[in-house]
Amino acid sequence: MDIQATLEALTAINKYVVQVAEDAHLDHRAAYQLRLAVDEIATNVVSHGSSQIPHEVVFKIETDMDDEYLTVILEDTGQPYNPYQAEGQEDLHQPLEQRRFGGLGVYLALHSVDELKYERLGQWNRHTFIVKRECHDPQ
Repeated sequence: MDIQATLEALTAINKYVVQVAEDAHLDHRAAYQLRLAVDEIATNVVSHGSSQIPHEVVFKIETDMDDEYLTVILEDTGQPYNPYQAEGQEDLHQPLEQRRFGGLGVYLALHSVDELKYERLGQWNRHTFIVKRECHDPQ
């Protein structure tokens, strides 16, 4: 699926992730966490990744699934954005009044899936979300 990176796109991406999680027979918790992780990264792209970009930012989303894993690949043409280098995560252990604003959503994205990979390919950010499929039989 290719879609313009707008707030409206977040709904379409959410529906897509819910459907692929269902197709993969993920349990409720794994499906929710995958949706949370993808939504957080996509929201950051829409909110921050298009500033100072002279072109329309676009998302591409696709999936791959085998007996063991569901993989969701979210690509965008926004500013380079490596969630492992996002600010605000380093002080999450501090008391609330001592923390900087931001970073919690990225922290949740990084810890909600079994693996999250980031790479910059030319003008594209690629975020790869990998979830282990615990249940293969929908019962």
